[in-house]
Order: sequence, then structure tokens, then C-alpha cells
Amino acid sequence: MVVSGVNDTQICTCKSFEDAAWIAERLNLAALQNQAEFTTALIDCPALHEKGEGYPFGDKVPKKVRLLRRVTTDPNFLGVAEIEPPESSDVIYKTAEFDQVLPCWTNKFGAVAVVFEDGQKLWAKPHEFEVVEWYNK
Repeated sequence: MVVSGVNDTQICTCKSFEDAAWIAERLNLAALQNQAEFTTALIDCPALHEKGEGYPFGDKVPKKVRLLRRVTTDPNFLGVAEIEPPESSDVIYKTAEFDQVLPCWTNKFGAVAVVFEDGQKLWAKPHEFEVVEWYNK
């Protein structure tokens, strides 16, 4: 078996099916472990510490949501929170798919954003998701 690196990617040439199966199993286990760590990690959101007037979830704070439709970045809101809109090359467009379950971040007023593995957030409107898991107190 020969392993070499090209642009931060490892390329493996296997001499047997057993070598290839062993490597695939190890890579799959690592990916599953990373996914499990990501989906069980605590995302520290403002709603865990303080709830503002009109907070819609009572004493609960959403931990994971299931998307009820495909949700994409709304270009009308890019740069709203910044002084200057981002350069077009800096814009990150994200998409979350229908029925996908993702961890979420909630502000103190109850606005929910799904959180991707890379830490990027995508705001979801109330009719675009349902809460499937809550944080325990």
C-alpha cells in the first residue's frame, strides 16, 4: 500500500481489496465519529443565558431542528449586520436540505439559525423548521 499527499489530500494506492476495505472502514469510522461529536456538542447560544421579550419557546431552548423545506442563503440579508456588504468573493452561500436535521443556534428573541459543521450559520424562518430536540436545563 502506498500513501502520498497532494494538496492536503491523501491518495492511497492499494495492492489488494483487503487493504482498500481496511482504509475505507477507518475513514468511515472517523467521519462518523466527527459527525457524532459535532451533533452532540453544546452550541453556546444567547437563549441559554437570557430570553428577551416575546421569546417563542417558553423555558425551552432548541438544540436540533428538522427542516420542512430547502433553505438557502437569502442574498437580501447578506451584509446587513456589517458596516459594509461583503465582497462578492467573500460571500458564502449555504443550503440546508428538506428533512435534514441540524444543530441550531438561537438568539434571545427566538430567531433560529442552523449550524453547519464548519461553524457557518444559516437563518431559518419559523415556518421552515420544527424543533426535534431541546436543551436540558
